[in-house]
Amino acid sequence: MALVFAGPAVAQAASQGSNAAEDDPRVEMEVELFNAIVPQPYTPDPDAYFGPYKCQLYVRDYWPTAGCGGFSIYTKLSHVREQPGYIEGLEDNSYFRATVETSRTFGCMYENGVFDWDTAFKVEEQRRMSSYYYTPMTGYLLYQYRTTETNDLGPGFFVNFAPVEVDCAEGMTPTQHDLKVDDVRISVEDSPVFGNRSWEFGPFTAGSSA
Repeated sequence: MALVFAGPAVAQAASQGSNAAEDDPRVEMEVELFNAIVPQPYTPDPDAYFGPYKCQLYVRDYWPTAGCGGFSIYTKLSHVREQPGYIEGLEDNSYFRATVETSRTFGCMYENGVFDWDTAFKVEEQRRMSSYYYTPMTGYLLYQYRTTETNDLGPGFFVNFAPVEVDCAEGMTPTQHDLKVDDVRISVEDSPVFGNRSWEFGPFTAGSSA
């Protein structure tokens, strides 16, 4: 099951870009898309690279798998072309990095599709997110900005979860009830264009409790 939801976003800045004056507009970031896969029922194949229950990422897979589930976050930056470092044409080999806290609820469903809360348990993690293509590379983003001239874009990230064992009684089906994503922190350090910056987003929810 693929679900798309938006959530509130809060951006915080550690500093302006390189050589930025106080009255220069700072670079802002917003979440354009939050896309989640919550497998219902939950029947992952830990070793599969293909098919509806796959959990493994194949070459050039930059999104969560249908079997194990996960989520993607795509962002958009603004005021990049107004930064002194951008105007000066400075080279930038920095990286945007993202960390996140997640909580998933698993359990068993009856044949009628009702979730049995007596079987419910949570899996909570704090982790680094994987890169979507080359988009977290500042050099790649700045090249795109300089060649498109009008479009705004930003780094993208995703999480593909590891499989979880869900044991159910006969006649019941394993399922992932919900996904909660919070404290998404995207940061960049020592960038001649973006400076030292961090942005925070969340919460996002998907699944039966969304």
